[in-house]
This record gives sequence, C-alpha cells and structure tokens, in this order.
Amino acid sequence: YNITPLMAELAEPQKNNMYKVVGITLPVCCALNMIVGASAVLIFGDNTQSDILQNLSQMDIPNAGLLVDIVRIGYIISLACTFPVILFTLRESLLSLIPWKIDKTSSSVFYTTSIVILVLEYVFMICVPNIIDVIELMASTVTMMIGFILPSLVTIKLAEGSLGVILLSSAMFWGGIIIGILGFAISLTHVL
Repeated sequence: YNITPLMAELAEPQKNNMYKVVGITLPVCCALNMIVGASAVLIFGDNTQSDILQNLSQMDIPNAGLLVDIVRIGYIISLACTFPVILFTLRESLLSLIPWKIDKTSSSVFYTTSIVILVLEYVFMICVPNIIDVIELMASTVTMMIGFILPSLVTIKLAEGSLGVILLSSAMFWGGIIIGILGFAISLTHVL
C-alpha cells in the first residue's frame, strides 16, 4: 500500500529502483523478525510474552534494565521514522473516500486529518492494552478478504460468461465469507 506513493516521491521514480529497494528491504526485515522471534522462543520457551521486552526486564542479568531501556529507545526511534510513512498513506486513503471535492493539498485539511487520525489511534491504544488481540481479530478477517473474497470478486467480474469460472469463484467467495466469520468468532472468544 505504500509502494506507489513512495515511488512517486523518489527523485527518479523508476520501477527498477523500486524493485531494488523492495527486494532488499523485505528479506532484511523478514530475516530480522525471524531472528528476534526465534531467539525469544529459544531463550524463554513457553514463557515468551507478546512483548519480548517484558521477558528481558524479568531476567536476572546485571544491567538488564539498561538493556531494556536501550532497546525501547531504539524501538521509539524506529517508530518515529516509520510512522509518518504509514500516516501519509492512511491520510491519502481517507481523503480519497470523501465524496465531495476538497483541496487535499491545503494545510488545514492536511493538519485536521492528521490530528483526527492521531487522536483516534491514541484512544485505540489506550483502550486496547494488548496488540496481539487486535492482530488476531484482524488476521482472521483480512486474510480471508485478501486470499479469497477479493480475488473471487475480481475473477467473477472478469470471467465474461464462463459458467465454470463463475461457479468456482462464487464458491470461493462464500467459502471465504463463512471461514472469515468463523475465524473472527473463534478469535473473539479467545480475546474475551
């Protein structure tokens, strides 16, 4: 969702440059996440918490508090650098949903939209203490939407009278709806 706006912001917006950037950053981020996750499971086993920093602060290591503080500062810097990119895309998407004509480049629209998004995010963060609950609920619905429902709708739209394709896509659509509802219900029972 960030690729197109980021590519437009490049000094030389070429597909080859963007392919290089994505081709390098995705494997590096994936490898780092896998290393951190695997290390946490190897060190803490079944006691691994959703926030690994909580595990680190409970260890009997000299200066563990300092280590946790350094990691938290690094995490804050990382969020401070990536959050504007996410906010940019969210703001653009929300403004594109508004049916009436507004000047999206005006500073009042820019700041008002940003402040509303930030306030809603802060309220959400205060109301939901554990992000894992939100991830479970979102994953159960979004994966069905991306994996089954949207592709089947696109296929039905482009099928042009092929009855077999339309029937298979319809079955995939309704299967995605049913599995999504069941997955959401199961995740909701785990959260509550």
